[in-house]
Amino acid sequence: MNMKHLPRKTFTLLAAIAGMTMVAATAQANWLSPTFYADELDRCTVELRTELNTAGASGLQHTVVDIDKVGVWYVFDIETKIVDDAGLSIGLAKTRCLSHRWKQRTSVEVMSQSAVSGVRFAAID
Repeated sequence: MNMKHLPRKTFTLLAAIAGMTMVAATAQANWLSPTFYADELDRCTVELRTELNTAGASGLQHTVVDIDKVGVWYVFDIETKIVDDAGLSIGLAKTRCLSHRWKQRTSVEVMSQSAVSGVRFAAID
């Protein structure tokens, strides 16, 4: 066994493993890029508008707090600021939306909904 070249081979192997790990980490970070889940998120925002049933609201401003991929579903935790005609906040809703990655199936769960300054919301079924 030639010991002279062993450290070089070991270094090459370690560098290759480190390179593959960095590529895998980069691919994982890019896996949940908006280009992958844009359609699913759009379906969630449409469902949220229907589900929240807000009286006196003229707009909804959504903030995605968390995104996860579970099996065939994208899971979005969304905070929605409900605004009136003047752009003032009249409420806040926290929701979870499951959107199927390949079929047009979407499910929204309202975790909490609160009114600001005494505004009443329509009943949520």
